[in-house]
Amino acid sequence: MTIIIREVRMEDKEQVTKLAKQMVESLKEPFYEPLWFSLLESYFLGLEIKDLEYRNLNIFCAEDTENKEIAGMIVAEIETDNLRRKYGRTSLWHVKPKYRGKKIGYQLALKAHDFFKTNKVIYIDTNIRDDTPKALEISEKLGFQKLYTRLRKYFF
Repeated sequence: MTIIIREVRMEDKEQVTKLAKQMVESLKEPFYEPLWFSLLESYFLGLEIKDLEYRNLNIFCAEDTENKEIAGMIVAEIETDNLRRKYGRTSLWHVKPKYRGKKIGYQLALKAHDFFKTNKVIYIDTNIRDDTPKALEISEKLGFQKLYTRLRKYFF
């Protein structure tokens, strides 16, 4: 198995969308799926019209080149905080179960961090679910510090 980490291309659209859906379904809680799919659509639209001069959003994937399969992905987005500082935010960080334990998630995160460094962000925010201790371990190895605990209550 040979894995390469690279930017997502137009021809990856179907596989990346399926992977995002798999990630959403794995959450087993109410989740606003259209939000994530509109994010993916805007990314692919940018690729289609070749609007690559400056992008505040990039999607990176881990490709199993032997099986021509997308093994994992991460979305890296640049935003501006209330003090008008550029910061990075990662989402849809997911590796297919059969590819876990091979440092793919770590390599995806490093690729996102390179994107952020190139674009001169000053910090990165990410959310890690309590039921994903491996993601927390990887994040700590990457230098993330726990700032707060987010709690949520559903009424439906």
